[in-house]
Amino acid sequence: MDIKLLKKIPEKYHAAIADIYQDGDGYWCMIGCKSGWILEGYYANFVIHEDAFKEVLAVIRQSLKKI
Repeated sequence: MDIKLLKKIPEKYHAAIADIYQDGDGYWCMIGCKSGWILEGYYANFVIHEDAFKEVLAVIRQSLKKI
């Protein structure tokens, strides 16, 4: 988990995030399956993968929903 990236995400979403990091393919954010959160309207239910961090933030704000 990249703590510096996590700190850039609004704190109200921290409980949903199981892991977040950057690699050669872009940014990855894993939503904990048992966290009570899901991605609605995104092509995956529990994994965000985007080229830019601002896109990850946009997905979190638009698609992350408490179930």
